[in-house]
Amino acid sequence: MTDFKDYRKEIDKINLHLQDLFVKRLDISSKVAQEKLADNSPIYDRTREKEILKSTAVGKYAGYLNSQFNLIMRNSRSLQYEIVTKQKEISYSVFAQKEISAKKVFVQGMLGSYSDIISAKKYPRQKFVYKDYFEEVFKAVEQAPHSVGVLPMVNSTAGMVGEVFQYLYKYKVYISALEELAVNHCLLACHSDMDKIKYAISHPQALAQCQEYIEKHKLIPIPNDNTARASSYVSVQKNPEFAAISSKECAQLYNLNILQEQLNDTKNNTTRFAFITNKLVVNPDCNKISVIFELDNTAGALNNVLNTFSSLNININALHSMPHKQKPFAFNFYIEFTGNLNDRPITALLYQLENELPYIKIVGSFKGA
Repeated sequence: MTDFKDYRKEIDKINLHLQDLFVKRLDISSKVAQEKLADNSPIYDRTREKEILKSTAVGKYAGYLNSQFNLIMRNSRSLQYEIVTKQKEISYSVFAQKEISAKKVFVQGMLGSYSDIISAKKYPRQKFVYKDYFEEVFKAVEQAPHSVGVLPMVNSTAGMVGEVFQYLYKYKVYISALEELAVNHCLLACHSDMDKIKYAISHPQALAQCQEYIEKHKLIPIPNDNTARASSYVSVQKNPEFAAISSKECAQLYNLNILQEQLNDTKNNTTRFAFITNKLVVNPDCNKISVIFELDNTAGALNNVLNTFSSLNININALHSMPHKQKPFAFNFYIEFTGNLNDRPITALLYQLENELPYIKIVGSFKGA
């Protein structure tokens, strides 16, 4: 009877043989890249790859062979894209700026909102222009030179802010910075008697982040378009049954009492804010990039994209999906990854995705939060 260790020795020998064959294949692929450069042929030949899969992905392990040969061919393409982008001197940073001098800062919300609080850590409030809705910020930044917009992107408890990702896809703007703010939701009222409170008013995200507290105290949640506006409303109405879920700063700004702090279901509650501009920013400090892309509705399409990052040794930091507005039951994807737009592997990655996906857009170049 064959020993278990003997099987492993046999597999080790096969691995070495496969390694040798794969290296030979990559060597030939690099020569093919030179030929494609010479006659300006596309790297990706879908017809040929389908023919290869038809002849190789057969037998009892057809599914595994299909997956493996897909990976082999995609790796060969990645190598060819590296060669082509280097020799063609392709760059994705040629029209970028090194920094943005912000003359105006468009803030979603109002005085005391979390967007206002984190913006004030970077810019003087004299530059602030408050907007009621996310889309108004995107429109303003797209049209105004030397401007910055500030919006919440992702919360550690409630997840992504879907609207913001949709507008990153729609408008010609770019993330130039990401900043994180520890969120301390407080219950604010015009008095100090907790027993009188029946309604909790706040932004839907804040209500979601405090759901356990709301249910425990049998409060009725009332959505409002902004945590600071909820505080202002409670202050003006002076209804003893109303309380706002908002920040400590809003208690002082709107003359309210703090009935309780740290209402968050998760105590380490953090929101990541995007600072957007209408110019792509690239400088040596930028070590993160983000893109939004579409996929063909085929098996393994997303896996192929993710494997491309792996082949080029590029680390993915975040991945989000969102419904495609124009295509029912289709999705766009947002990926944030490590690198600088001047790095050669990053150029090869973007060039490959640009040539193989239905749509891709660079939406950010920034220093990691």
